[in-house]
Amino acid sequence: MTNHTIDTPILAGVVFRTKQPVDAAIEAARIALTDRGVRVDGVRQDRVHDPETGRQTLIVRDLRDTWSLPILEPRGDAATGCRLDPHAIADLSVRLDTLFDPSPDLLLVNRFGRAESEERGLRDVFEKAALNHIPLLVAVREDYVESWQSFHGGMGTELPMDCDAILAWWDRLSIASAAE
Repeated sequence: MTNHTIDTPILAGVVFRTKQPVDAAIEAARIALTDRGVRVDGVRQDRVHDPETGRQTLIVRDLRDTWSLPILEPRGDAATGCRLDPHAIADLSVRLDTLFDPSPDLLLVNRFGRAESEERGLRDVFEKAALNHIPLLVAVREDYVESWQSFHGGMGTELPMDCDAILAWWDRLSIASAAE
């Protein structure tokens, strides 16, 4: 991809509220884009049952279904606060870094959240995508929209949690890329 202007933002955050099915909207868009021949790579987030604890936990899976990675620390029922495992996120960052050669048409990453708003987490992956002009699609919970906007500094946009809105963003981006 070539350099994009603010009119055609290469970073898109799908804004959602807690417990809204943002992953389903992004997955529907991913399938539609893949069906169009767009090379989409990255990870998606899934809730799965952990047989050891009997609780739901979060994993990320690569879009090729070749690996999955638990991203929450198993801290027990009495634990409070963020359970995001920083070691798992560091591992995920390294795995995502391998996707830049060759670059996908679109990089899909599960979340821009608390860790990224605190300048940690997968922020380096998002920065690398922006610096390499690789379009990025990421879910952004409404609590972190301000941090997302500060991060992208005009190179990004916010989208509603809607497959058609995601596809329309991609179409605008593709038209702008073809014109450059």
